[in-house]
Amino acid sequence: MAFVTSSMLGVDLNAASSTAQFALNTKVLGTDNSDWQYVYATAALTTGQIVNIFAGGTAIALTTAMLGGTPTSATGPLDLGVVQFPISSSMYGFVAKRGTNLQVAVSGTCPIGLAAGYSFAGDALVTAGLAVSSTALGFFPYTSGASANGGATAGRSIMLAVLVYPRAATAVPSM
Repeated sequence: MAFVTSSMLGVDLNAASSTAQFALNTKVLGTDNSDWQYVYATAALTTGQIVNIFAGGTAIALTTAMLGGTPTSATGPLDLGVVQFPISSSMYGFVAKRGTNLQVAVSGTCPIGLAAGYSFAGDALVTAGLAVSSTALGFFPYTSGASANGGATAGRSIMLAVLVYPRAATAVPSM
């Protein structure tokens, strides 16, 4: 569970809100050397899910269409984060951009030490069956995906990882 270390009052890095508490794209620092960005969820987001944050501050689950060799969309370059608690559709919350002890969704088994990529859906990590040109950079797992935090849910499991501004090999994130 992360806590804010920036000098900003009212920040909760572990809960969503139905009303905007901060300007979209507000960035704060947290425990475990973490960076967080405030977003608006345009669809329901789950713990560990990899999301794309658009220039306006909206976040949606990453898809392989966003990775497909085109590093930009009509709304700007890929800017990835990882959801650390459930955020319902039309809710606001912070997503992690960097830090340790952060939860990342994996599809199948994602052993420590193997190169990972994005799943065919795009919003989780895998070590086999990678989407084309979708090597995941900036993810450093230190627990096995199948054993961390209670195991698999709906074909997915959660692993703990160090994040360093996650990105795809096909794009450079905006910072």
